Amino acid sequence: MYQRSDFTPIVICTTRPCENVCCEGGCTFTQGYWKTHGPVGCQTGNNTNVWPQSVQHNGRTLGGCTYTQDQLCSIFNAQGTAGNGWYALAHQLIAAELNIANGACAPTEVTDAIAQANAVMSQTTCYPSSFTEARNHFPSCVKS
Repeated sequence: MYQRSDFTPIVICTTRPCENVCCEGGCTFTQGYWKTHGPVGCQTGNNTNVWPQSVQHNGRTLGGCTYTQDQLCSIFNAQGTAGNGWYALAHQLIAAELNIANGACAPTEVTDAIAQANAVMSQTTCYPSSFTEARNHFPSCVKS
C-alpha cells in the first residue's frame, strides 16, 4: 500500500454541505455552473434549466437594462470577449444575481458590490454590440 511514517496522521476529507447561516435558501454557484444550467443554449450534457423561475419569466436587470434569460445566456456564451471588461463584469454580475434570485445569502458587502457593478454598467449602452463599443465604454478594462 502506501509508505508513510508512524507520525503521519490519516486524514479523510469530505465536502461540507451548504450551510446558510444568514438566510434560508440556496447555496452560491459559479458563473460556469449557471452558464451550463440555464435555458436552451446554456445547457451542456443532461443539464436542465435550473435558473430561478423569476429569471426564467421576467429576466434580470443589469445596469438599468432588462435582459431576458435568453439574452443573459447569450452574454455568457459570447465569443471573442477575452479581455473585454463589459463581459467580464456582466458574467460576474449575472452569476451573483442568479445566486440571490435562487435564495442565496447576500450580506451587505455583496449587495454593495452588486450595486457598484450595476452603477458601472449603467454608464454603457445595453449589451455592447461589438468589442469596439465595449472598449469605448470601458477603456481601462478592455485590452485591444
